[in-house]
Amino acid sequence: MREVLAWEKQQATELLDQVTATLETSGRKDAAKLARTAWEAAELALIKGRHLNSLHHTAHVLDEMVRVIIQQMKSAKKQPVALTVTERDLQLGIVAAVFHDAGNAFEPKDEKKIRKQEVRDNPALRPAAIGQRSRHMQNGGVLVETFMRGATGYNFTEENIRVVRRLVEHHDDPTLATFLDDDKDKKEHLFVSDKEHVLFDIYPLSAILREADRLWMLTIPGIVCDLIRNMSAGKPWNPREQIEANVRNHQKEAVLYRKLFSNSSTKLGFEDNAAFYRSIAGKEDFRQLPEKARKLGGNEWITKVTEAWFIGP
Repeated sequence: MREVLAWEKQQATELLDQVTATLETSGRKDAAKLARTAWEAAELALIKGRHLNSLHHTAHVLDEMVRVIIQQMKSAKKQPVALTVTERDLQLGIVAAVFHDAGNAFEPKDEKKIRKQEVRDNPALRPAAIGQRSRHMQNGGVLVETFMRGATGYNFTEENIRVVRRLVEHHDDPTLATFLDDDKDKKEHLFVSDKEHVLFDIYPLSAILREADRLWMLTIPGIVCDLIRNMSAGKPWNPREQIEANVRNHQKEAVLYRKLFSNSSTKLGFEDNAAFYRSIAGKEDFRQLPEKARKLGGNEWITKVTEAWFIGP
């Protein structure tokens, strides 16, 4: 276990260095410093909760969050439905990304993450799955507010703190929506730009954080983490099946939005070949996955599966 933790720390460190370089080279030294400061404050909690989400998962989410927001600020006018963000949003997004899973630290050490497929196979697990995800979001909200109130030098306002806490407390809501039966309840757990929606106050950062979080599932480290969990549960090592399952989850999330908001004036910003992604960088990553897979020598299963699923759900 020590070797695994050491490897996760190494992966996280490399990604944090990458984030810092991205921010500093773009002239955002304050944001780079904030990323480091937030990581240092959250690291112990992230390590304690890594039995539910690996340490480098959070570093991946942070990296994606920064990349997506910077790309949006550069090129938002190029897409039909813009996710308009600011430099302040970048700072708030950094903090939310670092702390989004920190609440896992309060979950029992012997507890396993209850995944959507397990709930589909055994509906009796639904209450426990909802409770587990809800608790980690609420506890993470407490941790991130504590950090922001003590983070001197960044001039976080009460509104900034409120928004980031809500981002953390609701980042997994679209997953909760899949556990619910009532369509009205499902709709209240999704992220849309409708001013009448209960979560409108944290849009578009809510949608961007969701993308950053889910993009992890399409990386090699993310797929491997899923496979390791499967093996610990006595399931076979089947990369092809795992990546297919992860992609189906993304496609189903897009279907859920289209179904529940089909008659709404809300402009979702989705495209048929990009699942539920609506940011420029998120869509590009989704579409380029087959090409990225081709460059991973010896991993033919990735290429075959991604090429197959790009035909559509």
